[in-house]
Amino acid sequence: MPIFDPHEPLRNTLSDISDVIHEVPQLGINHPEVVTIIMAAKPSLIIYSGVGGEIVKTPVLSLKIPLLHAHAGLLPDYPGSTTVYYSLLERADCGVSLILLSSGIDTGDIVAQKVYPAPPPGLDIDNLYDASIRADLLMEGLTHWAQNGGFKNKVSQRSNARKPYFVIHPVLKHIAILSTNTSKTTKY
Repeated sequence: MPIFDPHEPLRNTLSDISDVIHEVPQLGINHPEVVTIIMAAKPSLIIYSGVGGEIVKTPVLSLKIPLLHAHAGLLPDYPGSTTVYYSLLERADCGVSLILLSSGIDTGDIVAQKVYPAPPPGLDIDNLYDASIRADLLMEGLTHWAQNGGFKNKVSQRSNARKPYFVIHPVLKHIAILSTNTSKTTKY
């Protein structure tokens, strides 16, 4: 799994990909100015990675442009936030699901999934590991999109099998982090 450089400015990364970059000062994808820019650009795909807790709403979803999102958790079993920690506690590994966003929270069609080993002890899970595993599968998904003209093998999620995962309690988070320490003998 490649680890990205969190110190590289986003503009530098984007400049390596495209000469067309729109910077919007608003903080959310649902802002009317963002919707106007999306409509003018007419993209065939939007990669969505918003601020925590932001929900993509009808004005954007109604544009009928696929919104690709790398969710840190194997869906439908790990919806919500901080699922990396629940996965570490229950499975001792982590997964990522590439989904096409829909009106429900983490309910969109799955286009790819991948399981990753637990992070090495001491690695910043929130800011480095989580972002790295998402970026890894996102790059695989975008390569597939480019080579195949879209996502043809989408899998609809089983809505009746969903577990509610929300923000993890600090004690559980600490136990999950300790579980990555391979030198300890106690398994939680």
